[in-house]
Amino acid sequence: MSRRTPGRPPETTRAQIRHVAVGLFTTHGYDRTSMADVARAVGVSRSTVFNYFPSKRDLLAQDLPDIERRVVATLEAGEDLPVLQALTAAIVAGVALPRAEHDAMAARWGVVRSVEELRAHHAAGVERLSAGLVGAVRARTTADPARVAEVVRALIAVADSVTRSWAEEGTPAEDLDVVMRARLAPFAEALAPLLEGPPPPPV
Repeated sequence: MSRRTPGRPPETTRAQIRHVAVGLFTTHGYDRTSMADVARAVGVSRSTVFNYFPSKRDLLAQDLPDIERRVVATLEAGEDLPVLQALTAAIVAGVALPRAEHDAMAARWGVVRSVEELRAHHAAGVERLSAGLVGAVRARTTADPARVAEVVRALIAVADSVTRSWAEEGTPAEDLDVVMRARLAPFAEALAPLLEGPPPPPV
């Protein structure tokens, strides 16, 4: 009789694998937990885990490629809005996270904060997102390109700080996107004049 090897049960999802992995990281430590450990705990093959997550650190990532796509799509859709208003809406769209997912996010943040490699990976993702937004905003304003970069990175820094504080909050009263919109508003209002820039030269 042949022995059945682990496969991917139909109900297995990225979220389930990540949930199990975070639990193992929290209990045993990130460095002491392998992808094989995660696969065994989930009840699937290691190749299945790698199909969902190319590397162990991706188990902790905040789905940055998906976030980047939502942010860029929202920014492009707001082409008729003032540039800072469109940028703020794009950032908010990227963090549309309900309170029901707070505990899972808080657990992931706890692991990320404790591992230098993960902190660096997160910082690299934020930098990639920032660079993409800088280019998109520069295309929409005649303001000094260096000033555009400073304004965009300032808003991204605020957004990253708000995300961290929301994750560390015991029981948030509101969804992350609601909190983000309120916290970004005064910064966007204050920084908006910096992107007005001079009128474009006559053709």
